[in-house]
This record gives sequence, C-alpha cells and structure tokens, in this order.
Amino acid sequence: MKLSKPWMFVKNSKEINNARDIVSVIIPSYNSAKFICEALYSVINQTYEQIELIIADNHSTDGTEEIIKSFMKNDHRIKYLKIHNNGVIAKSRNMAIQASQGQFVAFLDSDDKWENNKLQKVMTCFRDNPHIDMICHDEWHIDQYGKILKVGRCGPHKTYADLLFKGNGISTSAVVVRMDKLLKVGLFCERTDFVTAEDYELWLRFSKECNIEYLHQKLGYWRIHPNSLSSRTIAHMANVLNVVTHHFDQISHKKKHYYFQMKKRKAGLEMAIGRMLLKEGDFESARPYLLHSFIYYPFSFKGLVLLGACMLRQRI
Repeated sequence: MKLSKPWMFVKNSKEINNARDIVSVIIPSYNSAKFICEALYSVINQTYEQIELIIADNHSTDGTEEIIKSFMKNDHRIKYLKIHNNGVIAKSRNMAIQASQGQFVAFLDSDDKWENNKLQKVMTCFRDNPHIDMICHDEWHIDQYGKILKVGRCGPHKTYADLLFKGNGISTSAVVVRMDKLLKVGLFCERTDFVTAEDYELWLRFSKECNIEYLHQKLGYWRIHPNSLSSRTIAHMANVLNVVTHHFDQISHKKKHYYFQMKKRKAGLEMAIGRMLLKEGDFESARPYLLHSFIYYPFSFKGLVLLGACMLRQRI
C-alpha cells in the first residue's frame, strides 16, 4: 500500500524567490506556558535577524496564548496560528509551514531552545556549501530545570538505507532545511500510527533525494521530561517500528541483505520496547516484544539476557 499524501503542498515559486535568506522558524505548542518563554527568547534574540517565527498552537488552556501575544506586541516577525490537531503534531507543523514565507525552515519544539548564534552558524554553513539541503547540529540534553545532562551528538547516518536500517540520529529542534527541497519531498505525514515518529519518516523521504549534513557544534538544548521516559517512550518506539516497517514494505526491489538488516532493525526496536516494559515490572507486556526480538535476531546476547530475565520475572 502506498503512503497517502495529505501533507503534499505546493508553494508559489515566486514566494520562495522573494523570501531569499529568510528562515521560517516553526514552533508547535500546546499548554507550553512553563517553557515557551525560553524558546521564544532564544529565537527572537538570534544574531541572524532575517527570520519569521510561526507558532501553531493547539488551543492551549494554560496561558500559552497570552505569553505568545505579549511577545507579538514587541516583535512583528511573530505569527500566531490556532489549530485543533487532535494529537497529531504533524498537522501543526504542516499548517505553519504552509503559512511561511522563508527560503529555509527551522523547527523548534516549545520546550527546547537554541544558542543565540545557532542560525548564524547554520546559515553560514548553507552559504558555504550550496549542495547541502539539510543541516542538523549537536545539542545539550537538559532536564526540566535546565540542568545539563549530557551531549546529544547528531548523525552519523545520511543515506536512506543507513537511516532505515541503523537508526535516526536527527533531532527535529536541531534541523534547518531548504524550503524548496522540503516542498519537493513533501511535508510531515499525518498518519496517527506515526505520531512522535513523523519527523523520522520525513527524514527518510528527505534522504532519498537530498543531501544531509551534520554540524558538530552544540547549538541547542533538548529538554527531557520525567514523564517522557516510560509510557510515552514505549508508544514512540512502537510508532518508529511502524515507520520502519512501512518504508521497508515500500522498497520495490529488495536486495537479499536488506532482509537480514530489516530483521536486525526490528529486533532492536522490539528489544528496546521490551526492555522499557521490563524495567517497569510489566513482564506480561514485555514478553512478546522480547520474544519477537529473539526470533528476528537470535544472535544478540543482550536480547537473550533480557528474554531470560523476563521469563524469570526479574527486572533489569
């Protein structure tokens, strides 16, 4: 079954040409009052000033709208949109992209933030390397209080096969892309079984036709929340598995080693879900994931250990 394309959008080419060097910064938001001030300040204080900031708000009820409008009073570059996305964040991002005017698009989640020279560094890289279509940079990983936890290094995979079989090393809040290339590839897919993995699905499509580059400079901060480490992570990994399965099914002429790589990739994803469930003590839910992982790739010592622990009902 071919992927439907509700996200495809064609922008007038004259609009793009007239918006040369403007970066459209896209922020989806929903009840983001706790962190969105930091995100907005990090954008409007960029040393690269040729920007427009488009916020697509999912009808927040916690004061997010009031915060955004207070920023709009002092900065004409900010646009505010409202949307009912029904839990599909891709709809918010796509709506904002369709309202944008820039030649480049940058993404930022409402609880993340950038260094003030982020866009200056990235745009310099684009201008020095006209063959590059997407840039992703390294980030600091921080907790809910802003404490630095570790460095998130982007990459290294750039080709379609590597991204599909070896994994995604691209953080959405660290991505800037050329608008014309994005419109050519298509916007974020709005399938509900891809939710939270829709960015990975887009990068896969992007890698087929465009050039990806990694800038190993820490130019942003990606926030980790306590509640992102359990049920949300499990749901995310399950949807990553949906994306991987879908793309593998779309390959018309599969090379023999692709089947082995696919089994190994699925095994890794199933094992990751099973391990999360095992840590929570949900042995019944963990068992089928770990069993499937073993069946897909029985050569993993870690997978075998986790399966054994699950059968013995022991947390790891």
